[in-house]
Amino acid sequence: MAKFKTKSLILGRKKRKGEHYPCFINLFSQNDPHISKEVPDQFLDYEKVSRVEIKDLNVMYLPAGNDIVINSLKEVSITQKNDILRISGKQS
Repeated sequence: MAKFKTKSLILGRKKRKGEHYPCFINLFSQNDPHISKEVPDQFLDYEKVSRVEIKDLNVMYLPAGNDIVINSLKEVSITQKNDILRISGKQS
């Protein structure tokens, strides 16, 4: 499990590769990164993902880009076991 101190994140998927969808998570130091010009503090890539589980966090889905934004984070934990990506954390 990897833990990160961050303010917000954007979760999205890339073009399908076989049976899996590669995903990315970009971490930011401010809320609402989708409406700012801020560059992510960290770029995380996960190649073989068939399911993403988000636990105990308030999320915002952006249909225009098929991305998920999670704001007001204190920290986020990300675990990948086999092809399942699990995201949890603490929000303020």
